[in-house]
Amino acid sequence: MSAFLAPIHFRVYDKIQRLENITQEILELAKSKSWNSNMKDEVDNNIGTVENDKLDKVIDTSNIHGWLSEQIRVAEKRLAYVVSHLLLDDKSRKDDIFSLVESIGERISTSDLQTPKDAYEIIEASLLDGMPCDRVSEIMESEEGRVLWKRRIDVHEEFWSYGIPVDVYHDIRECLIRGMLKKTNLRFEKQNEKTFLIEEVK
Repeated sequence: MSAFLAPIHFRVYDKIQRLENITQEILELAKSKSWNSNMKDEVDNNIGTVENDKLDKVIDTSNIHGWLSEQIRVAEKRLAYVVSHLLLDDKSRKDDIFSLVESIGERISTSDLQTPKDAYEIIEASLLDGMPCDRVSEIMESEEGRVLWKRRIDVHEEFWSYGIPVDVYHDIRECLIRGMLKKTNLRFEKQNEKTFLIEEVK
């Protein structure tokens, strides 16, 4: 990445903020259900916090790539830590967490979601998948009414080291996508662990 702030850096930072917002909403859910009253303090103390001020005010412009990479690491580990500890205490909480995340997807959905290509582009613009140079997603088919893509590499697994597998992260991600598409004429399908489809519902 470049040595000066560019639109791509702001897009990465926006994705970091979206992921942190999900973590914050899960923390609020936990608080409302009295699951763990100390969870916010625990994750802040053990993992650290994500910057939330304007990017140009907080970023280290002498090390843009390194700074963003560290913010990605913190945001990813915060989600993994919170979800893992909540589920290790009681795995039945998964349903409430998934339901919450789907509702978040509904809230961040947009009227621009008209075609599978629109949906794929908005999903790619919204969900954190490491740095752009990681090239996590690769389109396999893109035609009218259908987009098929694969996940080349898993950049999230390294962060899920608290006793719950990274599969739960991918389930959370899919809940978010389903929420985003809920009020559209588009359908999301996980074809296998690495291949995904969005198509129009006739």
